[in-house]
Amino acid sequence: MNYEYSPLDLLPYIILFVVLLLLYSKKDSKHGTYYQIAIVLFVFSAIRYSTGWDYYGYLNDIVYNDTERYEFLVKELITLAHKTDYKVFFAITSFLVIFPLSVGCKKMSRDPELSLIVYALVPQFYIYSFCVIRNAVAWSLVFCAYAFFREKRYVYAILLFIASLGFHVSVLSSLPVFILSLFKIGKRVNYIIFILSFLLSSLFGEFFETIHFEDTYFSRMVFYVDGKSSGGGMMKWVINFIGLFFLFNWDRISTKRQENAKFLTIVVVGVSLWNLFYGINNTLAIRFSVNYMLFLILLVPELLYCYERISRKIILTMIISFFFMFSASSFYINIVGNLENNGKMSQLPYLTIFNPIDYNNLVY
Repeated sequence: MNYEYSPLDLLPYIILFVVLLLLYSKKDSKHGTYYQIAIVLFVFSAIRYSTGWDYYGYLNDIVYNDTERYEFLVKELITLAHKTDYKVFFAITSFLVIFPLSVGCKKMSRDPELSLIVYALVPQFYIYSFCVIRNAVAWSLVFCAYAFFREKRYVYAILLFIASLGFHVSVLSSLPVFILSLFKIGKRVNYIIFILSFLLSSLFGEFFETIHFEDTYFSRMVFYVDGKSSGGGMMKWVINFIGLFFLFNWDRISTKRQENAKFLTIVVVGVSLWNLFYGINNTLAIRFSVNYMLFLILLVPELLYCYERISRKIILTMIISFFFMFSASSFYINIVGNLENNGKMSQLPYLTIFNPIDYNNLVY
């Protein structure tokens, strides 16, 4: 049986977003809402079946205990799942995506509930974690490591970073996140970084293609460079709009909390990396930039305190509406592309371990 898209397939995501918003609406009157939001996100991810580009790739490796290409902690997880149940792998990785991220939000965000809501709505964050499981775990661990680094609890930060390397070695590219936190970089320099990312994107792409990747990990990047995947154009403009919005509001946001200027710089660097790598491959753009852009979820709540003349409820409504439209547009693009090319979608169908179906055109 082949999978064919139906509008009803969107129902699980609609229910998820409604539940998250209902929980958030009760956060001032109900104790533990923050943990409830985190649990909902964890469960929705942990019980999924076949959802995500690489789901069957991991499933096949678990069945055959094929761990050769993986980092050391992933090898152990796959072996554990092979000896027990494949569900163990997806449950543990879902926990490792949501729990460290939640800890980081609790430590660094002025409104951790809203941070988790934004995380769920930005397409490159929560939904994308269904596709790039190892990356998503590594990003979350680095995010949490930064929270401890900020508190000068360096042992925890180092251990978390080492653990992130156990899931994906590409997080080495996130080391500048910690370096940036040591310096105060002004608005003008951030504007220059942002503008240069546009001007140098073509040259960077040409330079990148001249590199010969001989290392085991980096040789995999040839697949993306040679692939020259198209798409993501609309997402590029939305990402840059977000970057420009926060640059324009630099003074408002940076004066509210001392560390906001550092978060702003990290996000601007993330948007700039997106611009540099987008000319090479959309997938590379996401993978090299998300570990920086993830700090966006710390900045969005600050907007509630930046406009004294506007009701916070109005600002909150605008924030939720924008990111909901951002998420909806991602679904729309994915669905339209699937209908035109009869290809696999990253978000759909959402199936669970309680009703697993292996569609012939999705299994590989």
